[in-house]
Parts: sequence; C-alpha cells; structure tokens
Amino acid sequence: MRLVRRGDTGTREEGFTLIETLAAFTILVMVLAALFTAMGGGIRASARAAFAHTAARLAQSSLAELGRSQPLLQGVTEGRYGTGYQWQIEVTPYPGGAIDGGPALYWVRITVRAGPLPGADSFTMAALKTAPVPP
Repeated sequence: MRLVRRGDTGTREEGFTLIETLAAFTILVMVLAALFTAMGGGIRASARAAFAHTAARLAQSSLAELGRSQPLLQGVTEGRYGTGYQWQIEVTPYPGGAIDGGPALYWVRITVRAGPLPGADSFTMAALKTAPVPP
C-alpha cells in the first residue's frame, strides 16, 4: 500500500492494484503446485513401500511352503494370492548339482506383481532350495 499526498487535502490510502493482486495469485498458485507435486511424490513412494513390504512377506511365505506343502517342480508356475497380487515361481536345477551325493539343489525365483499390467510394481526374491529326500 502507498500513501499518496495530493495537494492540501491531506493523505489518502490507495488499495492494491490489479497487477499486484494478479502477481500475488500467480506466486500462490506456483507455491501450491510445487507443494502438491511434492505431496504426490510422497504418497506414491509410500504406496510403493507398502507394496514392497507386503510382496516380500508373501514371497517369503511361498518360498517357505515350497517343497513342504507345495511340490518343488521344475518349470514355471503362476497363480494369484487372496490379496489380488499375482505370483510366478520359476524352479531350475542348480548348476553345481547336488553336493557330495546329497539331495538335489534347485534355484527358485519368485516374482510378485501388483497386477497384470506391464507397468505394475513387481518384487522378485530368489533362493536355493533342496529337493525333499524320499523316505
């Protein structure tokens, strides 16, 4: 605001001009846009972290069941968890083979996906498993 002196009539206050008001709104919009962009990035990062946590637990659980309640079969098997996530397990013989005549070793790779779309988040875990020894 400016004080303007006009002759002998004293001083009078003028308000903000239209250009000053538009400039203030422009700055406000730019600040809000930057704030919303930062918040959106934080929300996306939080969602990815939640997916990675859930997918790691599901993959670890599946690896633990493999060879016990689920057969350890060579090849690729796919399915869906109750959460809607998809899984794919790939079992291949370990290149080094069995050690000292022990049980066969298999390289197991499990991938958990958030959905069927190509850009969906995915999480992969791998482990070396032994084939169950027949009684």
